[in-house]
Amino acid sequence: GAAALPLAARARAQRRPVVGFLRAGRPPKAFIEALERGLQEQGFVPGQNIAIDFKIGSTEELPRLAADLVRANVDVILANASSAAVAAKAATATIPIVMAAVYYPVELGIVSSLGHPQGNITGTAVTAGDMAGKRLELLRELVPTIRRAAVLSHVGHTSNAVQMAALEAAARSLGVQLAVAPVRAENEFEPALASLRGSDCLLHPDTPLFNSNRQLLLKALAKLRMPAIHPIRAYADDGGLVAYGADVADLFRRSGVLAGRILKGERPAGLPVEQPARFELVLNLKTARALGLTVPQSLVVRADDVIE
Repeated sequence: GAAALPLAARARAQRRPVVGFLRAGRPPKAFIEALERGLQEQGFVPGQNIAIDFKIGSTEELPRLAADLVRANVDVILANASSAAVAAKAATATIPIVMAAVYYPVELGIVSSLGHPQGNITGTAVTAGDMAGKRLELLRELVPTIRRAAVLSHVGHTSNAVQMAALEAAARSLGVQLAVAPVRAENEFEPALASLRGSDCLLHPDTPLFNSNRQLLLKALAKLRMPAIHPIRAYADDGGLVAYGADVADLFRRSGVLAGRILKGERPAGLPVEQPARFELVLNLKTARALGLTVPQSLVVRADDVIE
């Protein structure tokens, strides 16, 4: 019986399981609420029978924060964004890792395949390369005269190069010229955008640098009166013109479900990596009016949500 259990295992059986949450930059509240919903679907209520240990820092701090979670011997590590997943993978081959909305995990060597992830990693991924083309096409519906698109590139972020390559391919096929400015920190947004003045619109990859500092980015764009499309709906909620991308909150919920299943004894290697079930198009008509843009009715009808 219990006496035969090693001490550590007995202590683990008696204590509340702990999920370590690893990410660069503060996550939107909606993502955390969705993650908690997913855990609750599996019977785990944060603050009651499970604890979440949040480790949030800069991209450079992720390896150290991942090592902290391993030292604390958490039960599962939930890694949001590719840089966090890479840091978690480097830190442990034994503690289960659940990715949340990680871009291109196969291409980045995080898992060997989506169907059979192998090892200690599973989760939710975003691998839709055509999203870049879709974003550019949506911008063209709003600004039909697009010739030159500005791009802020998050240098040093793990999935930046893969996302940029998809954007470059889309621009080539649509005959749009890209003007790229690299940024490493949020205080570089304004000078980078100023250097791209004269472009017809702006796009940027989906990385924590932009998502966590979206208010700053939106303020700089408003100052320049530059139309832009963003990768997650939170931007449109906060005054961005248009957002198109995977329903990331739903991916967080599903990552919570996967973490719960692992806590109940399933092996990560036996759980295929899940991809977005739905994509969201959110339009902010108030911002469109402020920019003097005419929004085609065909676009309004296709939007999942319209902010007046």
